[in-house]
Amino acid sequence: MVIPKGQFHAGSRSHILLAACGAKEVAKEPGGRGAFTTALLKVLRSVRPDALTYMGIMDRLPAIPDQTPQCEGQNKGLVLFGAKVAGADRQFVRVLKTGDTYMLQAGAAQGIEIGAQFDVHADCVLSGNSNPALASFTVRSVGPFRSELEPTGPVPAYLPSPLYGRQTMEGKNYELKVFFTNAFVEIMGRDMDGWRGGLIGSGGAAEFGYAKAESEAGLVVGLEHGRAVYETRHKEVNASGLVRIPHTTGTTAKEVLPVIRAAAKWNWHANRTNADDPFKGQVRIEMKRLDRRDGGPPGPVGDDLNSGGVAEVIANDEQLYGFRLVNESKYDLYPYLFYFDANDLSVEGYYLGSHGSIAGCDAQLPGKGPNGTWPAGELTLGYGPNNASPLNMLLPPNEDRGVIIFKLFVTTSATDFTLLEQSSPFLGGRKMTKAAYNTLEKKDLWGTSMMIVSCGRKPLQLYTWRDGIDMNKALREHLVGRSSSPLIIKSIGVTPERRAWFQTTPISANRLAVIRNVRLRTLARDQGQYGAAKNKHYSSFDLAILDSKGRVKLNPSTQKPCTWQSHPNQPNSKQYAWVDGLVFDEYHELWRHIEPGDSLQVVMCAQTKNCVNDAAEGHFMFW
Repeated sequence: MVIPKGQFHAGSRSHILLAACGAKEVAKEPGGRGAFTTALLKVLRSVRPDALTYMGIMDRLPAIPDQTPQCEGQNKGLVLFGAKVAGADRQFVRVLKTGDTYMLQAGAAQGIEIGAQFDVHADCVLSGNSNPALASFTVRSVGPFRSELEPTGPVPAYLPSPLYGRQTMEGKNYELKVFFTNAFVEIMGRDMDGWRGGLIGSGGAAEFGYAKAESEAGLVVGLEHGRAVYETRHKEVNASGLVRIPHTTGTTAKEVLPVIRAAAKWNWHANRTNADDPFKGQVRIEMKRLDRRDGGPPGPVGDDLNSGGVAEVIANDEQLYGFRLVNESKYDLYPYLFYFDANDLSVEGYYLGSHGSIAGCDAQLPGKGPNGTWPAGELTLGYGPNNASPLNMLLPPNEDRGVIIFKLFVTTSATDFTLLEQSSPFLGGRKMTKAAYNTLEKKDLWGTSMMIVSCGRKPLQLYTWRDGIDMNKALREHLVGRSSSPLIIKSIGVTPERRAWFQTTPISANRLAVIRNVRLRTLARDQGQYGAAKNKHYSSFDLAILDSKGRVKLNPSTQKPCTWQSHPNQPNSKQYAWVDGLVFDEYHELWRHIEPGDSLQVVMCAQTKNCVNDAAEGHFMFW
């Protein structure tokens, strides 16, 4: 599906930032020259530009006293200055030598397992024969973020530092069970040499195992119209409506094996978790619908779309989405958010944070402090001050359902997760300031959180009511949706105050056949409590769906009320002002739940103690 590759809005894809120090540091200039600039120039003079990436610069920087240089930007893996060679290979992982031991800078958090094999290279750029393998190693032991390597053959007397490892064989638990249908088994005999190579991991790829029954398989390979077809058996993906992967290939081993290998890696990383996750239930992903107001940047509107780990959206090239990561733990964390596209088996990093030098880099997702007394930390992606881009969800013409797993990895130390990324097999392919509080003991901890986004086309309900409808009659039917009197509400305690204001007359099937958009408009003012921040919203207006008996409807899949925020009030306003709410267009999920005979109700909200929502007039606009 889904998220249009190469069509992201600006954000972190528009630039690459090399920072001399962390947010709580000051860049030093000993002898009148910047310490970071001096170290940077030394690196640039020592390595060919076509063999150096922006991340590679950080890897080669020496330790700078009291400074932690870092690199930010979605394209930090590109070759320096856009040289005419490919970017860094995503499968390269830094290798450092500690004493006589070589340590791969990736571990259990990245899915590394004992027995995995790596070739080491001088650079992280594949460019012809200029970066050959220098030695081969096997993973001997695995820690949270680092793994010990042992040589599998002779090692040259001198190896440069840093080195970059490229995986040539996966660990034993990586195996994917594949079921081949009888029709496909019959055709496999035409290419037995190719399949024998696949069974022993030819080309250094992951092995796969045969499933005796479909119920045991993670992937089913079949034959249809002379082409290989694929069905995923991923439980959550199937539950979201996707079974058949909407791509086919030829039937030779050369064409089918890349799909199996990609599916093996996709399933392994999508499914794996930390059995001893110290952050379970303390880190969550919220998905937000974004809207541009008054020509400004996108901002969040409405409630969290993530309901029980699943968000359902409608394909729309104009609707933007963002995320809010919330950290309820006491640790400052480094977040790495990936999306796993079940429709094409690609894995891409949406937010990979900063890449630091040997001294590390700043944690982007703050915690609640050593004693757990601070407010929960948060990081907004797609809106706000951070550089991640907003997303929109699309479907190609030949696809009616798309499923993406957004998976968040969090760690207590900066590390590199780019090893997880893969292209679709179907598409070719300063001085530290110390605060006066105790700090937590440094521990190597990691955990995961996950949510699924299921994307479909326009709700079918929108069109089923058109059959037998007299459109002229529908347009003549009167629909009332206007307030008859003002209303003032005030929140007394810490619990937000919510009160119904007015509602439409019941909406007939005729009217539903012609309505495509609705917007609430209000004339109101907001009175925050004494001393409240002037630009903060303390009151708002919601829309709710009422059934024919006047009860708020429940979403049948989540059992939560069918309510959505229309708009916040004017912050701390003494004068009444007209405010236009969100346009609930034909792609909005509201239209999936409304039925003939239902009504739309306006609910006023006052969100904090002693705050007032004073509404003089309001009405709906339908078109």
